[in-house]
Amino acid sequence: MKLKFKFINSAMACLVIMSTCVISTANAGIIIGDKEWMQVTDTSNFSWNDFDAIFDTASGQCDITGCLLGGTIDLTGYTWADNSSVNDLLISYSLTGFSSLTGNNYVPYGTDSLDAMLSDFAPTNSSLTWINLIGRTRNQTATTSYGDVVRVASPKSLTGIDRAYIDTNRNWINPVALRSSQAGGWLYKAAAVPEPSSVAIFALGIMGLASRRFKKKFK
Repeated sequence: MKLKFKFINSAMACLVIMSTCVISTANAGIIIGDKEWMQVTDTSNFSWNDFDAIFDTASGQCDITGCLLGGTIDLTGYTWADNSSVNDLLISYSLTGFSSLTGNNYVPYGTDSLDAMLSDFAPTNSSLTWINLIGRTRNQTATTSYGDVVRVASPKSLTGIDRAYIDTNRNWINPVALRSSQAGGWLYKAAAVPEPSSVAIFALGIMGLASRRFKKKFK
C-alpha cells in the first residue's frame, strides 16, 4: 500500500511538470486554429505606413530582410492580416463575423459577447464607457490616404451591444501616416505543432517505471 501511494505521488508530480510545460507553450501567443496571433498592443503606436514599409500588402508577408517594425520589433515569420482573416478570427469566437451596417450604425451582436475574445486580447484603449481593441489591417478600402482598422468594442456597463467592425475613413485613426497609441496591428504566424519536451518525456518515463514496480509488487 505504501508503494501504491508512492506511485500516485510520482504520477501527480509528473502531471504537474507536464502541465507547466503546456502552459508555458500556450502563453507564447494566442493560438486559434492553425494561427498564433500576436497581441495587438505589442505593435501599438505605429502607423499604417510603418507596417506597409515592411509587409507586402498583397500577401501580408514581410518583404524586407530583417522584418523590423520601426527598426525595433522583429516580426519575422508573421503575416499582416487582412480584413477577411480578422473576420475569421471573430467567427472562431462564436461570433457572426463583422457587425453589419444599417444606416450609420453597426448592428450589435445581441446576446453574443466579446468577453472571451477580450480576455485573450488586451485592449488597446479603455475609456470610461468602452473597452476597445483596435488593430490595423493591410486593406485600404476608402482611399490610398487611409488604411483600414478593425475595431472590437464592448461597453463597460451595458450588455447586448458588443460589436466589431471595419473603420475606413475616420480622421482620428485611419490616415496612413498617423501613429496612435490606441491602435496596433493584426498579426499572426503559423501555430507551431506541439512537440513533447525533454521534461515531459522524462516525466512519462518516471510514470512508466513507477507503474512497473507497482505491478511487480502485487503480482
